[in-house]
Amino acid sequence: MRLILCSALLIAAACSSEPEPAMSAGLFAGVDRDALCIAGEPGEQRGGFITYGKGDMNCSAKGSIVADGGQFALVPQGEGEGECRFPLTQNPDGVTIGTPESCSYYCGPGLSAEGRTFRRMGSGASSKSAPDAVTDLAGDPLC
Repeated sequence: MRLILCSALLIAAACSSEPEPAMSAGLFAGVDRDALCIAGEPGEQRGGFITYGKGDMNCSAKGSIVADGGQFALVPQGEGEGECRFPLTQNPDGVTIGTPESCSYYCGPGLSAEGRTFRRMGSGASSKSAPDAVTDLAGDPLC
């Protein structure tokens, strides 16, 4: 009887836990050619962004989206336990990105993605609004 009671309590505790925090998935457009994408299910989200400066100079990264102290961050592929984490702030209109100094090598000389804001593209947008439509300068998908 104790085993059944203990099992029932464990199942109830597991079912009542908070859902995994997640960013809103989709495609987000910035100024001019700037773009951000977020895809995947909570706990397994991925994302990428590209922002442009003069000419084709850009900041670009892709990787996993992680919950980071009540906020979210994009951890670029290959960073593992590295210090580079692009903070992402979700708001009702979209997402704002930060660029810490530890991530400066993802940007061309003199560029930063700091404070760039991306607005969600409407659901009535063309098929290019799929998250895999966001590409880096070479045309490789960022999500």
